[in-house]
Amino acid sequence: MTRRFLSFTLLATLVAASLLLSGAESRAGFIPVPAPLSVVNNNQVLVGDKTFDFLAATPSGTQPQPLSGITVVPDTPGSGGTTVAPFGFGLNGPIVSAANSGSSQVSATSDLSLTYTVMSSNGPITAVNLSGVGSAIGAGSSINVAELVINPATNATIGTGVLSGSGSITIPLTQSLTTIEVKKDIFATAGPGNASANYSIIDQTFSQGSQSVVPEPASMALLGIGLSGLFTLRRLFRRTSVA
Repeated sequence: MTRRFLSFTLLATLVAASLLLSGAESRAGFIPVPAPLSVVNNNQVLVGDKTFDFLAATPSGTQPQPLSGITVVPDTPGSGGTTVAPFGFGLNGPIVSAANSGSSQVSATSDLSLTYTVMSSNGPITAVNLSGVGSAIGAGSSINVAELVINPATNATIGTGVLSGSGSITIPLTQSLTTIEVKKDIFATAGPGNASANYSIIDQTFSQGSQSVVPEPASMALLGIGLSGLFTLRRLFRRTSVA
């Protein structure tokens, strides 16, 4: 009975430690993704070795998209085309979408301005990689993403780039930093007449000097507790079988 009691006590301890550590992570203010941009806005997201602090997301234009309809997803190795840089995030839409039925003789627009900081715990960021999937149909229709990268310590611009249409670009940075700020403007214009324009997917990843995966401290603590518990149970059962 004593051995059985010890086994239950050990298992209860492991469960309590797991809940304690997971509670500590949630109290840190990280929002788990996938999640709507309306929830992620003004909060932090942790993806691998990067912390994304979403400072502001502002929809505008004649046909602005609600933030609740835009989903923030994690980009991890093997997903979202992140073979160059391991961790980042993606936006799934409609992110921006504008359309005319054919009777309108003025352009329709949809715009999303997004500002966030990126903090890397695994080496300085050397370049910003941007890709998007969308369409622009009709005369005068267009889609583009303008990106401005800033050193938040000095407010100096360290990189700029514009993605026009679907495709991808890489923005090299004039300074390699572990913390950067990105100002992104995603824009869709549907020309007069029967026209439409939209971005449905935008992915953002980051090139670094070091790209090895570093486990989070809480994950390492859980792993250590779990292994310790397994070894203790193994010794306990071995003694039971010998007896």
